Amino acid sequence: MATVIKVPSRSGRNCPVILPEKDRPILEAAIQCKASHLLTGDIKDFGPMMNKPSLTGGVVIQTVSEFLEGIMRSKGKR
Repeated sequence: MATVIKVPSRSGRNCPVILPEKDRPILEAAIQCKASHLLTGDIKDFGPMMNKPSLTGGVVIQTVSEFLEGIMRSKGKR
């Protein structure tokens, strides 16, 4: 979370999973910049891939609430 990287627009042609055309460039860009997480509220399209980085090029796809819950749990363990 310490670094923000801007990547060029992606075509969506190299998306590793089946997604609607509008969503492919988003996942492709996340993979290209080696993002650890992609946060989205689009459960309809990204839902089957959520929390399955082995399917999504190593990117963990989560809702914002899932991501924040994970942070809170990890802070509670310290």
